Amino acid sequence: MISFKDINLENREEIQKLLSGVSELGCSYCFGTLFFWRDYYYEQFADVCGCFTSRISNEQYGEVFLCPVGGDLESAIEVLAGYAEEKGSRLTLGCVSEENRKKIEELFPGKFEFIYERNDAEYIYLTEDLAE
Repeated sequence: MISFKDINLENREEIQKLLSGVSELGCSYCFGTLFFWRDYYYEQFADVCGCFTSRISNEQYGEVFLCPVGGDLESAIEVLAGYAEEKGSRLTLGCVSEENRKKIEELFPGKFEFIYERNDAEYIYLTEDLAE
């Protein structure tokens, strides 16, 4: 059973420890971002096989899990898939980097469908655009 916990200041050190050494650059792997959006997305986090992951409630997809990072990716995905199956749903992962997509395809050939959601992509502002 996965023990999801609230994202709050009391759990900050635990979250940061799980995220330390993780090379993901997405804003979803930053305590500040997780803390800021926690109530809007009803987001909670968990340590799954040494990986950091979180789950959100999403109207379009139901429960969505942040792609696990920092531990045993294969085992974490298997545990999350079992969790989703117990709840009668299919596993949906969000914020899957290109690197993790390749790893997941290698570990689970043909088991997952990858859909690019442009509206959920990271974005960068050019300083000259902000200055105008």
